Amino acid sequence: MVTKFFKGRNVKIGAFLLAFVLIGASLSNVQFSTANAASNPPSISKGYLRGVYENWDCKDLKEAYTYNAHGLEYDLFDIDGNRISSSNVAHVVSTGDFIKDAKNNVYKVVVTGDIDGDGRISITDTAALKMHFAGTITLEDELLQAADSEPNGYVNATDYLRFKFHIQKVYNIYTNEYHTPDEPSSDDTSDLYDESIWTSGWM
Repeated sequence: MVTKFFKGRNVKIGAFLLAFVLIGASLSNVQFSTANAASNPPSISKGYLRGVYENWDCKDLKEAYTYNAHGLEYDLFDIDGNRISSSNVAHVVSTGDFIKDAKNNVYKVVVTGDIDGDGRISITDTAALKMHFAGTITLEDELLQAADSEPNGYVNATDYLRFKFHIQKVYNIYTNEYHTPDEPSSDDTSDLYDESIWTSGWM
């Protein structure tokens, strides 16, 4: 996961990120099951393939983004340029993967919320978003697109809160649904989740 986050990207980063990644790795990775995207399939926009849900494998992508939707046959590649079979259920489609169609058009995959390139939304993604605002790292290209949850062309505290609540299973960024929150855990009250520390003066 960490390798995918660094490889092939123009990201300025210090040791601060490594600390957050280690913290994130030690915490339980709570995932929210995503709904069927048949009513709102992925689409091409400005060189990106958007609308891909977290935890999708190649088969999920192929079912949601069909030949009929794109108009051309296409292949999926991972961030290293390796072709991924559409029947490969072991590969989690991630931000930084890309598709190439029969006309050699290339579109980068954007999984909303997946900033670190592992195909999931987790505390390491919210940590990366915090550090982007703090100036510790610079999110660019598909990473910046993944951080823009609405998308409205810019990233702010609302995006952070959407990801945070999605992880806590209070809100689903893919269906825009709210849910009754579970009892907060001790992790929820840690400084990692105290946005007042780093959003002071925003907006």
